[in-house]
Amino acid sequence: MFNPLNELNEKTVGRRDFIKKAFGGAAAVAFAANELNAAIYEKLAQLGKKYHPYDAPDGVYWDYVTEQYMLKPGLINMNNGQFGTMPRVVYNTIVEYFKSQAVNPYAIY
Repeated sequence: MFNPLNELNEKTVGRRDFIKKAFGGAAAVAFAANELNAAIYEKLAQLGKKYHPYDAPDGVYWDYVTEQYMLKPGLINMNNGQFGTMPRVVYNTIVEYFKSQAVNPYAIY
């Protein structure tokens, strides 16, 4: 005799099986994504060396720009939206302006 409840029970997945399959699938996706990311990075590095055989073809320019800032050597500032470092010449100009205001606050009029 046909019992729909038996049919339903045979097709359902228990909690343990569901968790095993879900975590197994997530682990497989994470591993595959990591491998894919590494392969893409390697391919981009190869393309970069093909079209730019030197580490920094314009390195002299960027060395000069870096010297204009007062950052610690090796520090890279990624904040360029709200506030951040400024070139040494801008910093010195602001400091001189503050000094002139401290000495004579009416000098701007």
